[in-house]
Amino acid sequence: MSGSIVGEIQFADEVPQEVICSICLKPAKDPQQRSCTCSRLYCSECIQSLRQTCGMCPTCRKALRTFPDELSTQRLRSLRVKCSNSCTGCMWVNEWAALGDHIKTCTHVSVSCAHCREKVFRDSLSTHKLRALVPLDDTPVLTASRKEHMST
Repeated sequence: MSGSIVGEIQFADEVPQEVICSICLKPAKDPQQRSCTCSRLYCSECIQSLRQTCGMCPTCRKALRTFPDELSTQRLRSLRVKCSNSCTGCMWVNEWAALGDHIKTCTHVSVSCAHCREKVFRDSLSTHKLRALVPLDDTPVLTASRKEHMST
């Protein structure tokens, strides 16, 4: 699973087999470990669906008991991922655990100007607002419009 994309997550490196869900064969979301001798890893959603269908371990056929796998969760959160805005030029690569904080400040996120609703990258918003003050065709901009554009 080198450089694979799962949902919105694009992994920068190969995903270790021990954190792959035995049902969907993707990195486990909210990993759950079975308490039977098989000790396979599952996503919480996959295990819930398995419980609803048969309630038994598909390998050893014993009662299906699971528990949150904190070690696998830590292992997953330490995997290197790319920013979900890498397709628009963001070069950020770091641990999955840091992705949420990065997205809050990523300059490659598309935002809407509060005044005109035009979509621009977060780091271009101030330039966009300045351009609203100096039109390309030298047509005067209404003072109220200028103030509204710069105050948002």
